Amino acid sequence: MSELFNPSRRKFLKTSAVAGGGLMLGIALPETFAKSAGAVTTSMPNAWIRIGSDNVITILSAHSEMGQGVYTSMPTLVAEELEVDLNKIIVEIAPPGEVYINAMLGGQITGGSTSVREGYDKLRMAGAQARVMLVQAAAQQWNVDASACQAKNGMIIGPKGKKVSYGQVAASASKLTVPKDVKLKDPKNFRYVGKSIKRLDTPSKVNGTAVFGIDVKLPGMLYASLAQCPVIGGKVASFDAAKASAMPGVKHVAQITDGVAVVADSWWQAKMARDELSVKWDEGPGK
Repeated sequence: MSELFNPSRRKFLKTSAVAGGGLMLGIALPETFAKSAGAVTTSMPNAWIRIGSDNVITILSAHSEMGQGVYTSMPTLVAEELEVDLNKIIVEIAPPGEVYINAMLGGQITGGSTSVREGYDKLRMAGAQARVMLVQAAAQQWNVDASACQAKNGMIIGPKGKKVSYGQVAASASKLTVPKDVKLKDPKNFRYVGKSIKRLDTPSKVNGTAVFGIDVKLPGMLYASLAQCPVIGGKVASFDAAKASAMPGVKHVAQITDGVAVVADSWWQAKMARDELSVKWDEGPGK
């Protein structure tokens, strides 16, 4: 477990430019968890931070927001090291991908009060690395030493009053090698971490603009309802889907690991058909 919290042991992926020019910074899992979590490849979405040429900064959260505040705590860790205004960060849920596996739980799972503990070092490090790369890109543009520049509030400030936004150098920064060892901020200088701050997701939940999982509608979207074994570790012994399959809107009835899934045009159709399944359970050793 020590390797999980030792930034010097991490291996970081190369940067890649996002559409329209910008910086996408990825981070590999610690070696300790590489075997259980699977090897990270650059072919899958694996970035924690996106900085667009329009100066929009997006943080991808690998942990689901379920009321516990991760859509504030996760970007807070990045904003602290990236030196940006927390309230200007956009938060998106990370897509499925091995790089987003919760190393403390061994799966892409939110739970066990692990979100901040598991993400604390990796997200701070990702923010710090992005900051260093942006500063280096600006320094190269001005032909000055990086030590003469500093990052502050989404800007790089250089000698003689030179200034450039993160978005203006994001594309150049994406071509640089990701530094393996960067200095993290001294806790005594924290601007956000450990401070009382307002949740970022409160306004959208109050004004009704927040989009929840149940709100998502996609063209041709289908819905599934599951009949699962009532005993943990149990499985399907046999099932009869004849009646369910003939019901309105039903597209598929398929056996899954611990149950049967009914897929239909609407959730209600799927649910009603699921209730008509005839399933015999093998409750296994947990009976």
